[in-house]
Amino acid sequence: PKSMLAGFNKGAVDYISKPFSKEELLARIETHLKLSELQNSLKDKIDEVAQYIELMDKNIITSATDLDGVITSVSSAFCDICGFSKEELISKKHDIVKHEDMPKEIYDNLWETISQNLTWKGELKNKRKNGTSYWVEITIYPDFDKTSGEKIGYTSIRHDITDKKRIEELSIHD
Repeated sequence: PKSMLAGFNKGAVDYISKPFSKEELLARIETHLKLSELQNSLKDKIDEVAQYIELMDKNIITSATDLDGVITSVSSAFCDICGFSKEELISKKHDIVKHEDMPKEIYDNLWETISQNLTWKGELKNKRKNGTSYWVEITIYPDFDKTSGEKIGYTSIRHDITDKKRIEELSIHD
């Protein structure tokens, strides 16, 4: 009937026709209580995941690129270490943080590896926005479209190893 359709259009989620049986009413109430409980549980889990993602964003140095190395996303931790804002990084190539001291062969090997859908691991010296340098241990993974299986880009996770590299330099020079 029109009243039932109007009710659904205004946000109703169920409809009971008159006359109704006590058993049907109790079954529907029980179903809606279960749905409400599941909805609340799902909301709690979504909030928990959002908090986890926020913690990861603040503390894990990550970035994602398209197939050409153009940055599509970066974590806040990435911005903190390099000194660039997300707006300054998104849509730029990763060489925005590339340090001129790094041999070209390292990047050739990196691209050759990830182009073959393999994971690349290594240490890179990068350059901050202010010109100072920092070192990272980096792992780059290929990303694939979940539906087609086609490679769509790369994700990298970095660990700041600047202090370790400084100690290595000191031990060599001393």
